[in-house]
Amino acid sequence: LHKGQMWIAKVQSRGDAPNAPLREYLAMSIARSVGIDAAEVEFQRQGDHQAVLVRRFDRQIDSSDGIERRLFASAWTALQLDKSSTRGDDKRRSYVKLMLELQRWCAAPGVDIIAIKRELWRRMAFNAVCHNGDDHPRNHGLLNIDGRWALSPAYDIAPHATFGGTLAMDVTREGHSVASRWALLRDCESFGYEDAEASEFIDAADDAVRTRWPAEVKAQKFDIADGPGPAAAWMERPMPPEVQPRRRSRGPFAGI
Repeated sequence: LHKGQMWIAKVQSRGDAPNAPLREYLAMSIARSVGIDAAEVEFQRQGDHQAVLVRRFDRQIDSSDGIERRLFASAWTALQLDKSSTRGDDKRRSYVKLMLELQRWCAAPGVDIIAIKRELWRRMAFNAVCHNGDDHPRNHGLLNIDGRWALSPAYDIAPHATFGGTLAMDVTREGHSVASRWALLRDCESFGYEDAEASEFIDAADDAVRTRWPAEVKAQKFDIADGPGPAAAWMERPMPPEVQPRRRSRGPFAGI
């Protein structure tokens, strides 16, 4: 219980890379700064011990101290994955597939499906920019509010100190998971983004990570040199020659 609400305290585990709570706090804070609907976080440090506090969005304490419990479904459930599904061997582990499921789960009168799809694309792009390769289907979810399903606030944006250049979910319809600009832009129209606007977001997110990450590290009185660094190292890798350029549809069914 913190500030009258329920939070999760994530502490440094023996098996974690150094400063894991700090890295998650930084990534989540920067994600919020670039317009991503991320869960509220705080960072606390007691001597050598550190923790990132994450406010629970599936629980809400009301004025009479009652607890409202909100239904939650992970992307694993929405994508109908089974226990045998592993990274890279199941094309259902895909942002495009999740986007299509969001259209089905969240469709209701007055719901802006395009806004939901755009939010999911921003999360995908930010994970690539900040080198979060741990973006597996259980680290995305849906929340039921007032009887309607919606994309839950982003959580567990926790980049590792090392990054292999791929995301845990496929980025394109064909099954590419590389964290590169060409892959992020390949199907961006299906998420409600034109190429130019999507590319601008990638640049803005990269700039925010490069400038805010070291500033926040200093503000928390840490001195670490294992930040994500410029995204250009991965973002600007060229499209492989075996990948055919996609023809853009400009008709009434563009982006479907």
